Amino acid sequence: MGRRDLIAIASSDWHYHNWKQFNENGERLTVTKKVILKLFEEAHLKKVPILFSGDLFHTPDGLSDEVFYNVMDFFKGLQDLFNDVRVLGISGNHDGKISMYKAISRAFDNFICIDNGVEYINNIPIIGIPYIKRNKGLVDKIEKAKEFGGGILLLHTELYGAPDPSGYTVEPQNLPRNLNALFKAFDLVLSGHIHKHTRVCDNVYMVGAPNQQRKSDAGCKMGYLKIYSDFSVKFVDLGMPEFKYYNEGEKRENTDDFWIEISKPKKLKKSSEASFKPNMDKTKMAKKYANETGIKSPKKVNALIKILNKTEE
Repeated sequence: MGRRDLIAIASSDWHYHNWKQFNENGERLTVTKKVILKLFEEAHLKKVPILFSGDLFHTPDGLSDEVFYNVMDFFKGLQDLFNDVRVLGISGNHDGKISMYKAISRAFDNFICIDNGVEYINNIPIIGIPYIKRNKGLVDKIEKAKEFGGGILLLHTELYGAPDPSGYTVEPQNLPRNLNALFKAFDLVLSGHIHKHTRVCDNVYMVGAPNQQRKSDAGCKMGYLKIYSDFSVKFVDLGMPEFKYYNEGEKRENTDDFWIEISKPKKLKKSSEASFKPNMDKTKMAKKYANETGIKSPKKVNALIKILNKTEE
């Protein structure tokens, strides 16, 4: 049996961003920096590169001043501490039309952009195809990449059979369903974009995000991948803070997780319950119900009126 060595670690969808919610004192931005630091420490310790499948940032229309100065300062520190670590990466849909990942690669030697290009580790080609809107022309690029004769292909796209953390399974555009046939020429395919780590088919994986970034990620374990010389893959849970729920009035755990309170359902007053009559004007009924239950949105009230009127048809 041949020797099985670690040749790289893989990560995706860092979404460097100063989030609006659950971000007191920049807590969530701090989590992102902890994630990246852990990956650099691991790559430095094991003397392997990081393979990155896109979405370094979260805002494709450009960085805020705060995030720009924060990321430049942080990446400068990483370069000083870990000048031996290389990030071989591609641009994702959140990196913008004029790729911010490519811009970072020009500013910091650690980051190497392989959009529509190739780099080698241990004579293994690492081929990069960045995000393409609606996958138009992606199949042609994949066919062209086969010229390298195998290796590891980095993508940023949706793939059949890959559920997101909420369980919803996407239907990609302009891609064949037979992924085994499409990617047969490659030893390993690592795609970003969907945040849940999934083995899609024989040698094709959704890398997944390294930490939870949305409420719908709750309950989903996230981390990074170890890539071995036989092209096998091992998932490593990074154990970062998660979104967790607790009921109103209950004591929640004292952890660094992002806690979301579930409000108790509001009950109608008995006097109000008795005042709803079947022959009541539907507009009046809807407004009365909204008033009793605390609904203030005119759109929701109008939707309720339409539903009640529909029952009369």
